[in-house]
Amino acid sequence: MLSSLAVAPELAAGTLVRVPIPGLTLRRALRAIWPSGRAPSGPAAELLTVAAKAHL
Repeated sequence: MLSSLAVAPELAAGTLVRVPIPGLTLRRALRAIWPSGRAPSGPAAELLTVAAKAHL
């Protein structure tokens, strides 16, 4: 499984094609890291909130 962002140029050029597989659901873990003692703020904190809610 590759990120569609990683292969976007190849998909756009037609050198790679997307092959849908009915009934197959692929999931990946998303991890966030930040320096000890500093909580994420601003857009980073908002992204973590959205991601946490979507995971439930």
